[in-house]
Amino acid sequence: MTQPAETLTDIEREEAARRREEKLEALRREIQKGIDSGSAGPLDVQEILAEARRRFDARR
Repeated sequence: MTQPAETLTDIEREEAARRREEKLEALRREIQKGIDSGSAGPLDVQEILAEARRRFDARR
């Protein structure tokens, strides 16, 4: 049963804070994995935009 925020107990608040912190730590780990994996290489912005336009036009 969901309770309004103003009726949460201290334990529920602590549990919510713990879950938020766990999610944040998981996100930090994933970001670090991306950084550690190195460069994705050079990006051709014009080709990326052209591909996006082709996909967009195909959906019309």
